[in-house]
Amino acid sequence: MQQNNYILALDQGTTGSTAILFDAHGQTVSRGYQPIDQIFPKAGWVEHNPIELFEKTLQAAHDAILSARINSKNIKGIGISNQRETTVVWNKKTLEPIHNAIVWQCRRSTPLCNRMRMEGRNTWIQEKTGLIIDPYFSATKLSWLIDNIDTCRSLLLTGDLAFGTVDSWLIAKLTQSKTHLTDFTNASRTLCYNIHDRSWDDELLNYFNFPIELFPRVLNSIDDYGLTQKEHLGSEIPILAVAGDQQASLYGHGCVSPGQTKCTFGTGAFALSITGARVAPSMGKAHGASPSNRFAVGNFSKSTPGVSPGDAPSASEAAKVNTTDVSPEKFICDQQVHSPKDGFLLTLACKQNGTPTFALEGSIFVAGAALQWLKDQLDLFVNSSDTQDLAMSVESSEGVVFIPTFSGLGTPHWNPNVRAAILGLTRGTSKAHIIRGALESVAFQANDLIVGLDRCQGYSLKALQIDGGMANNSFFTYFLSSILQMPITVPQLSDITAYGAAKLCANHQSMKTDFNFKSPNTTVIEPEMSSEQRNEHLRAWEKAVQCVIDFAS
Repeated sequence: MQQNNYILALDQGTTGSTAILFDAHGQTVSRGYQPIDQIFPKAGWVEHNPIELFEKTLQAAHDAILSARINSKNIKGIGISNQRETTVVWNKKTLEPIHNAIVWQCRRSTPLCNRMRMEGRNTWIQEKTGLIIDPYFSATKLSWLIDNIDTCRSLLLTGDLAFGTVDSWLIAKLTQSKTHLTDFTNASRTLCYNIHDRSWDDELLNYFNFPIELFPRVLNSIDDYGLTQKEHLGSEIPILAVAGDQQASLYGHGCVSPGQTKCTFGTGAFALSITGARVAPSMGKAHGASPSNRFAVGNFSKSTPGVSPGDAPSASEAAKVNTTDVSPEKFICDQQVHSPKDGFLLTLACKQNGTPTFALEGSIFVAGAALQWLKDQLDLFVNSSDTQDLAMSVESSEGVVFIPTFSGLGTPHWNPNVRAAILGLTRGTSKAHIIRGALESVAFQANDLIVGLDRCQGYSLKALQIDGGMANNSFFTYFLSSILQMPITVPQLSDITAYGAAKLCANHQSMKTDFNFKSPNTTVIEPEMSSEQRNEHLRAWEKAVQCVIDFAS
């Protein structure tokens, strides 16, 4: 095994771009990081500059390479992980962006989502995509761009407009290629991708009036995405793996089998649990299912989507299959059938070999972003590490309950109209109480996710793996373990998302002889709070959530 071979992981996140070099055993060699400017044109709107996303990612890579003092020729592959749903449009011919990227947190497409719900489209959307109608996902963001940006419409008419999530944008820029690619984990978050057929859905594209030419071809998460141009990193380096950040994190934790679950606490918080099962075509009631088992069971044949045996596909069907650029047989999952309940999404995650499996996902739109707001807007602290000491400097939040719903409520409520609030303030309230209340609020939201997962899967989760910036906060992790009443496992490797992208890359067929990633060491945290204290906290939280829901109605 060559010790001087490396994998470069590029993790383009909401608040910054990280690049990490990993050695042949998956050990971190060096790290680069560049922050990303947040653009807020209007209340509820969030944007990023696509040029900055690319340049900061490239700069982070240069920093990591320079710090390691290596020749880029020794980088044998690149794995990319990225903020999902964030929508980028660019000119196919020039690779120039047409508008700022519309970030996953942005709520500007709420009116379109409301109209779709009034039309009764929710079940139809969910049956095809596993998602629900919400401004969170890419399709309504893309609709807004086409409806409101003249250049988008003109390029759409000439066939020169490209749409992609951040991974597609980075691949296009790194390879300087007109080849337009994404992976299935990112495609499954657009509201246009059929998770049963593994293809862009003709009916959804027709509904949104999107031509198929707008969209990238969909590959496996471990696949060949092209070579970086020498001018960018000093060598032509193959991009061998791509995954949305939450799926990359799931893979980094080693969650590839049914029941394995992780929750990432970053800008937002996202719990994913592998189901490993084929999803039912109907997202309606699970026929014959008892309350304790909310899944329907059945069998599906391994056939080309939309094509009867022995029949030649129509032009539209052929186009639909070809947009994946892979054989449909590569996209067959296990044969059991699940139907999601309780506000959870069905999404695609990665098997060990980088092909699709199914996962349930619960989403919290604001986690660490609440602390960022307290820092940037209220100047309550200087460094994120200060929040741990401040929270522990008081015995409790003294009745302060922080509802950090700046971007609406995610799972299980899915209410985009709710706004944030801080309840229970008195003249004696200090910044320590507010900061503690903010940290506690993320744990309460996580409890909502785990309770919902237990109901949805029909069994109780016994332990949870976590990661993200907030996993480094001791007050938060101990409070979380107590609220969930279960052990929390925290990897000692802080960049588990980048590690997951690198691990996917290491499992590419061309890399297996030189790379053998070992699982990172972990720390286990046990609950400390009494049941009475926990229940008192949760009752206050439930009352506060209902308060902001009522206020928004």
